[in-house]
Amino acid sequence: MTKFFTKFRQDIAVILFLSSGIFVALSLYSFQPTDPSFNSIGNTYKVSNFCGYIGSFLADILYQGFGLGAWGLVAALLIMSIKTLRDKQSRSVAGKFFWGGFLLINASSLLALYLPKQMFFSKQIGAGGLVGAIITQGLIRAFNFVGVSVILWTIFAVLAIFYTEKSLLEFLKASIKPLGLILPASAKLGGWISGLLAKVQPQMKIEKAQERPSAKTEGKLEADRATEKLFRFKMNFMDRKEVESPPLSLHTPLEERLEKTLNEEPAKLERRKVQLTTKVERRIENWKLPELAMLEDPPASRVRIETKEIDRKAMILTDKLAQFSVTGEVKGAKPGPAVTMYEFKPSADVKISKITELADDLSLALSSESVRIIAPIPGRDVVGIETSNSQRETVYLKDILASDDFWNEKTKLPLALGRQADGDAKVVDLRKMPHLLVAGTTGSGKSVFVVSLVTGLLFRHSPKSLRLILIDPKQVDLAAFSEVPHLLMPPIREPK
Repeated sequence: MTKFFTKFRQDIAVILFLSSGIFVALSLYSFQPTDPSFNSIGNTYKVSNFCGYIGSFLADILYQGFGLGAWGLVAALLIMSIKTLRDKQSRSVAGKFFWGGFLLINASSLLALYLPKQMFFSKQIGAGGLVGAIITQGLIRAFNFVGVSVILWTIFAVLAIFYTEKSLLEFLKASIKPLGLILPASAKLGGWISGLLAKVQPQMKIEKAQERPSAKTEGKLEADRATEKLFRFKMNFMDRKEVESPPLSLHTPLEERLEKTLNEEPAKLERRKVQLTTKVERRIENWKLPELAMLEDPPASRVRIETKEIDRKAMILTDKLAQFSVTGEVKGAKPGPAVTMYEFKPSADVKISKITELADDLSLALSSESVRIIAPIPGRDVVGIETSNSQRETVYLKDILASDDFWNEKTKLPLALGRQADGDAKVVDLRKMPHLLVAGTTGSGKSVFVVSLVTGLLFRHSPKSLRLILIDPKQVDLAAFSEVPHLLMPPIREPK
């Protein structure tokens, strides 16, 4: 039996290498992210891989680890089968796999270097896989892109020599022969394509001339486009309260829309220029922080509650509390964008608990959606009574990001929450609030709030100082951040 295996050892090795290469190739070719695997994102145990469960798990491991470089393993197995058949290998199989493994890692690193954002298979597999991404990112920090390119290509050349056991001169001679065959074939192919285009172009010109609309029709189409542009500009930017005529409808005849739109000049909304007062180091190594000018400036005129309205509500508060034997006076008021806080100082004989019980009665008297009572305000001898404003002011993110609190060095992970009741910017540090829950009814602004938080962090940090993992099954709120360089991995979209 030993003599039998010794006699046919070469043939058996050829068959094993060839079949292994075919098996791996079929597994990689039929890979589906939804198939069962260690990193499965599917909801079923049905496997569509050509090589079943083994092929599904094997392809997932190779793709996740080495990306498209996993096909290098297929090439290595097929080359080993050919070399074994020809009996030209001078090194052991273990040595071949040793250098081949390093070649595979090197190829993955090159793919991750030149295609860092390219994703495959439903955006689940990176071009260079996890191994290539880790190696490339580590080298880039020390050598930058150009230096890493030189290093990786140098290593690739050295490993290719070790793996193939051919000298550099042999490589050059081997590359000259294919070029001698490719260049004449390319010249013939180019001549054939040029002749084909010479025949086809006149016919294409005739067809285009037949399809081209007349000058009259083309002029009418241009007028339609101009009307639509002006109409959309009017509907998007004009203050509808100042438009005396009813809004234009898409069902209105084109001529009527054109006449109305051209006769009405769009109202220009003046903006208040917001600039950063704090000195910020915008360049962090090879990364430049986004400019604040990318955000929209708020309107020049702000919506503010009138003094008469504040005095009237202060009087209502005092009278309503007096009806329940709660005497005192309003010492001041701090109007904010959405609520106004009244500072009420009760008499010495009034219990604070009695004021807190009257929240619903005060809300009814003030015709307000809700009333919040802060009893007492910390460090003060007054009670805070917050009531919503009849007209709310829109808070712009640019105002909050331009505040000094947002760029405070002590606040490493600033969250731009908005404005407080007194109108001051509200910025908190995420490190001091490890449990953060954003909740609210439909349409209350949860999505806008979350997007604002992430945007603020991107304005403050580089990809080196901030790494994000986005879990976004909804694929709506966080879709805008799916390709930012701060991501540690692609967004997780499957609930499983």
